Amino acid sequence: MTDIPSVSQALVADDDPTLRLLLSQALGNWGYSVLEASDGQQAVDMAIAHQPAIVFMDLLMPVLDGYAACQAIRRSPEAAHIPIIVVTGREDIEAIEAAFQAGATDFTTKPINWPLLRHRLQFVLRASHAFREVKASEQRYALAARGANDGLWDWDLLHNRIYFAPRWKQMLGHAEDAVGEDPSEWFKRVHPDDLPRLSNTLDEHLSGRSDHFENEHRMLAADGSYRWMLCRGLAIRDDLNTAMRIAGSQSDITLRKQAESQLAHDAYHDTLTQLPNRLLFHDRLQHAIRAAQRRPNFRFAVLFMDIDRFKVINDSLGHPIGDRVILEVAARVGSCIRDNDTLSRLGGDEFTVLIEDIADKEFVTDLVERIQTVVGRPFQVDGHELRPSLSIGVTLSHERYENADEMLRDADTAMYCAKKTGKGQFALFDAEMHMQALQSLMLESEIRSALSSGQFILRFQPIVAMSSGRTVGLEALLRWQHPRRGELLPEAFLSSAEETGLIVPLGRWVLRETCRHLIDWERSAPLPADWFVSVNCSVREFHHPNFAADVEKILEEHGLAPSRLRIEITEQVINHNRQSAEAVLKDLHRLGIRVGIDDFGSTASTLSSLENLPIDFLKIDRSFMHNVDGENRMELIKAVVTLVHKLNMFVVGEGSETVAEVERLSQLACEFGQGNYFQKPVLAHEVVPMLLKGSLPGGYQP
Repeated sequence: MTDIPSVSQALVADDDPTLRLLLSQALGNWGYSVLEASDGQQAVDMAIAHQPAIVFMDLLMPVLDGYAACQAIRRSPEAAHIPIIVVTGREDIEAIEAAFQAGATDFTTKPINWPLLRHRLQFVLRASHAFREVKASEQRYALAARGANDGLWDWDLLHNRIYFAPRWKQMLGHAEDAVGEDPSEWFKRVHPDDLPRLSNTLDEHLSGRSDHFENEHRMLAADGSYRWMLCRGLAIRDDLNTAMRIAGSQSDITLRKQAESQLAHDAYHDTLTQLPNRLLFHDRLQHAIRAAQRRPNFRFAVLFMDIDRFKVINDSLGHPIGDRVILEVAARVGSCIRDNDTLSRLGGDEFTVLIEDIADKEFVTDLVERIQTVVGRPFQVDGHELRPSLSIGVTLSHERYENADEMLRDADTAMYCAKKTGKGQFALFDAEMHMQALQSLMLESEIRSALSSGQFILRFQPIVAMSSGRTVGLEALLRWQHPRRGELLPEAFLSSAEETGLIVPLGRWVLRETCRHLIDWERSAPLPADWFVSVNCSVREFHHPNFAADVEKILEEHGLAPSRLRIEITEQVINHNRQSAEAVLKDLHRLGIRVGIDDFGSTASTLSSLENLPIDFLKIDRSFMHNVDGENRMELIKAVVTLVHKLNMFVVGEGSETVAEVERLSQLACEFGQGNYFQKPVLAHEVVPMLLKGSLPGGYQP
């Protein structure tokens, strides 16, 4: 027969040498190598040592009989799997039954029917092979169940019993004997909020309405906590498509759920303060707008807040202290509002508050005043006493608002209006603010267009030495040749340029244009070595990164000596960030550029704020010298000028319009004067003829 398994060894155990010989010859003919044993103990030893594919065992043998030998082999881990065919001359049922109880696999009687034995051998070997495969499969399954990260389960629907693998129990913190086979062991541990969805999903699959079962739910662990589980399964069905059993796995996804929850939180909350961010605030504001549309009596308000001079805190004390100020302000504002109100950080130093279900406008204004009072209380940060203040814009709900962006825009507009009036102020949005915002936006667009189309020009006003009447330099004055409104002074557009950042490219244009004209004038007229042009510089332009380096580059591009250029700044430039300003001033002085303070006296000026700074001159504002006829006033101004001279700075009196004002400059010992009395501002092409003429109008004689 060709289908006999190809095996290596067979063991024949019999005390009859004749029978051993006959069996050995037959097995040899069938492809086996044969081991022989003459007693039961020898058979046991050889079975354990060689582990043959089959054992033929006589029941009546010396030392150990066949029954005892079978039992010994079955007790051995190494040989327990070997099939044993007992050979006996006895045909009684009791003997055969005893052999099976001792561990025999099959039997044959003497005399042996050789063709039949061959068939029985083939059957026994096939059965043994199948049995070993099943056992191996069971062992693999057991190992997989124990080693798998997932908790396996197998639900016998016919008998309503569930097998829970050890890992299933372990991931919930239970010992193996702590969980039974009843389905309630599973479902009673499911979070009550998740149980309906689990039941519905399971029913969907068992009824055949889904291809597989999959559900995420929370399970109660032994320590009382809930852990998220991902449960998957597949049903086995009969010919009628009825589910007979369902098996699957359970995976612990708690960490994934926590990560997802954190990501969802981070997507809607500010990292520093953990307050709702712009996205979440926008959603809640939109919800409030829809609620107001449904309920006419529902009123709410939006506060848009900005910390005054926060950039100075950040730049001078550092970002870590700036962050602590942000946190302190957030906590203080949060202490002033109700639980159902929403405080949000939009970014930087900007906060918004959604105040829902308000009675009237007075409720909101009272709240704003309370916020400003609480926020304005001093507090210590690393030895620094800080008194923060907020500029607040307020927008009240109105039927015209259909989306959150419109309301936020108007609250932002109101906040900027409040900031323009000073620190710690608030403003309630109105239609006029909206018009002003639109005009500002239009102005910004026009400035951009004017820059690209060459609508800006420069006029130049002489600066005169009071001792000689000689023109020693010019001040470059920016003008806008507007196509509809004519020539505009800086007051009409500079504040908008400063707010939008356009002042930076506009300032660079002024520098380049001034240098270009200086080169042209040098080629056309002999300019004294000390002759210069002053250029005004705004706060944003001066503190823009690499300002001094850009000035140096522009001078090099035009081949101009640094002494030809002077920079004029206001005290606001220094007060904005003294440390930054001092660094830029030193860089300019290293280049050989003189720097002066413009409009001194137009605000609450103090000379002490200019001490130890590389400042070369002061331009005294005309308003400071107005109505100086009184003796006390005249003495005060003299004292100021004297002090300026002691600080090694020279003085320019600007805005001189009359003979009396010019004479007063001379009496006060001002080195230089500037104003329409000497010369009104002229265009660049008028400068050379004026210089070549060699005289100034106005009849001034030093």
